[in-house]
Amino acid sequence: MKNDLEEKLFKFSKEYKVNSSSLCCYSVLFSALARDVSVNVYSESDIKDLCEKHGVAYKKYYHGVGQVYSLKSGDKEFYLNKTKFLDGFLPKEFSKKDLKNLEGIDFKSPKGVVFRARSFNENIIERNDIKYPVVLKPVGGSMGKGVYLDIRSYEELSKHVSESPAGELVVEEQVKGDEYRIYFIKGQYYGAVKRMPANVIGDGSLTISQLIKNKNRRKKDKNLPVINFDKALSFLTAKGMSENDVPTKGEFVPLTNVLGRSSGGDIYDVSENLPDWIEQKICSLGKYFTNNLCIGLDVIISNNDFFVIEANDRPQLSSLLTPDQGEGRNIANALVESLFPNSVLKYEVGPGVGNVKKAINVVRNKGKSLLIEPRFFDFSEMINKTNDRNYKDFRLPINSNRLMSRREAFSRGMSVSTWKNNSGSARWSISGPNRSLVFRENMPPSTSQSTRSLTNDKERTKKRLLKSGVSVPAGIRIKSVDTDAALKWFDSLGGSSLVVVKPFNGSGGKGVTSAIGTKSEMLSALSCLEDVDVVLEEHIHGYDYRLLVVDGVYKCAIKRDPAHVVGDGFSTIESLVEQKNKLRLYNPYNGKYPIKLDDVALQRIMKKGFRRTSILNFGEKLYLQDIANIGAGGDSENVTNEVHPDFIEIAERVYSSFSDLAFCGLDLITQDISQPAASQRYAVVEVNANCDFAIHHFPTKGEVYNAAGAILDALFPESSLAPIFTKKIRVNGKVQGVGFRKWFWRQAVIRSLNGFVSNHDDGSVFAVVQGSLSAIDDLVRISNKGSERSIVRSIEIEEVNDLERFESFVIH
Repeated sequence: MKNDLEEKLFKFSKEYKVNSSSLCCYSVLFSALARDVSVNVYSESDIKDLCEKHGVAYKKYYHGVGQVYSLKSGDKEFYLNKTKFLDGFLPKEFSKKDLKNLEGIDFKSPKGVVFRARSFNENIIERNDIKYPVVLKPVGGSMGKGVYLDIRSYEELSKHVSESPAGELVVEEQVKGDEYRIYFIKGQYYGAVKRMPANVIGDGSLTISQLIKNKNRRKKDKNLPVINFDKALSFLTAKGMSENDVPTKGEFVPLTNVLGRSSGGDIYDVSENLPDWIEQKICSLGKYFTNNLCIGLDVIISNNDFFVIEANDRPQLSSLLTPDQGEGRNIANALVESLFPNSVLKYEVGPGVGNVKKAINVVRNKGKSLLIEPRFFDFSEMINKTNDRNYKDFRLPINSNRLMSRREAFSRGMSVSTWKNNSGSARWSISGPNRSLVFRENMPPSTSQSTRSLTNDKERTKKRLLKSGVSVPAGIRIKSVDTDAALKWFDSLGGSSLVVVKPFNGSGGKGVTSAIGTKSEMLSALSCLEDVDVVLEEHIHGYDYRLLVVDGVYKCAIKRDPAHVVGDGFSTIESLVEQKNKLRLYNPYNGKYPIKLDDVALQRIMKKGFRRTSILNFGEKLYLQDIANIGAGGDSENVTNEVHPDFIEIAERVYSSFSDLAFCGLDLITQDISQPAASQRYAVVEVNANCDFAIHHFPTKGEVYNAAGAILDALFPESSLAPIFTKKIRVNGKVQGVGFRKWFWRQAVIRSLNGFVSNHDDGSVFAVVQGSLSAIDDLVRISNKGSERSIVRSIEIEEVNDLERFESFVIH
């Protein structure tokens, strides 16, 4: 019975999207790391040195980067080439040459002979009394490559010998029967699979061609070798069949004589279904393989006879890991356990196992070996897997909240206006068919100024929440220069809590210092805030979440992670920050807030033993900040669907604590928002009436949530997505060489329009735009004014139908 850790390891090993050959290495490495065994991935130059050290002839195709690695735990270290010991070799009795010499061997192998291709003649067959039909295969071959079956004459055999690129070949009598691969681990039988040729099973309605296409689609989804259609067609023709034949329901139609997965065949797990006499025979052969890590023994069973075809001491594991029929077995985990019998599964495997592939690519690109230590390895998620590059079309110098509101409004066929009032304050409005709403910053009229002032006052907000039964952190409001009050409050905590210092009217994490553990640290943080009102609060342990509530209903949630970098084993911390900041620029929300490796951040990492020039281990995560605000360089992750009902109720209760509030973003700290609130400490630390909801549109990780859409649903419940129109637009005038296309692209994206814009040979600019009529009309209106350096003389517009749908707006 597998435990939960075993189940997850097996699941992610089977489902990992690599080809069946690569899965051998990856599955072993996954299992090693999960068992707290360190992995060394070697560069090409180091592999050459290792081969020389172990007395092994280096072959680039056989000793590739990612194929040669070592596993180490304590004082035990093993050097492997895929699934064999680096210096391992087959027992002499099982070499292809010696399998044809049966003297003194206690098992059968088909009669045959090894010969050099250039010296082949008919006497070789006659002298060894080999009977047709025969099989021809290369001595150094694998995975069915270069194998010819069912050869029935010398002429046919001679033809295939001349075609073969191999210098040394085996010809042997063809044995009819069922072919199996038997797996041994250090001489002990572990499991078995039955190999089937490429085939389809009739359903009584589809042609053979259609059945092949359907089966190949399923194989591609699993990253398995597909059936070669041309070879299958040739095989069918030789059998007097056609691709257009319709097999009867349940009819088995073979498509080749070659068995096994590499030729598109199927694999059945028969580990538990072998007859007793076969298991006894298998176990008797185990004595030959006690010095081998893993052996794949290919046998044919025919009429109670057992023939050994060949042995492979570097076998593929995918057949037993991912059979086409049967449960399969995690042979990779069994291999690691055989090397480290005292190890146990320690880490829970998740999507982060893909980081192994990242590590191998790093070694390949950098040309240097890399140590992967389980304690630094992130099993739960991919390293630096972000959405940021997906946002390149939104790299616009505009308020991101207003951008998303404008796009949503235009997609509903509404109009947007902007202006400044008499005092010079910016105002903007969204207008539908029946009414208009004027916004102050992100707030509609239904959010009153008094409510905004109340939520800005952290002390009054906390009192309001306490009355509603919502947990808040203990704290006081003082002047930053009132050190006596600060020290007295710090002493009242009894030394059991950490402290947060933040400006009373601050936002975006500015001026916030968290996780303060000493009086001197607290006084230092206060001194940085000059003579202002500040809040001292107890530091709540846990993760930082932002929840959005609209019109009293919970909508979405973001988990925020403090600014950090993840090591690649080669780059300095300073370089990692530069790399990450370049990536953040793609995100219109995150890009406004680069990670700063300033004096404060350097002091933090120095306490952890690092400098700006330190090199982190592969996968090692280093936090540069304690606060999780995006404004301080943090990341965000959409966790909308993970929020426990307890916290949804708390969020809606927070909203109900205030009147005249259209929507709010509340900041909550807890260990795990997916678990019941009563099982952990939590606290609501802030409520924001003018919250930045664009964060939900541009999460660093996870799916985008349309927060602007949720807000407009509440403000304009009568609105919905408008019909899509397509129009061709030609702009005449001085519009080339003046940046007009880029300006036009920006205006189109703001208005949620798709399509393209390009320069025309006659000096005009031509565009095709798709979207709501109000958005297109507004684009035409602003285009008449043109960009700063352009001169627009006329615009021609033509409505078109039946044109393809565009997914974005691009410049041609």
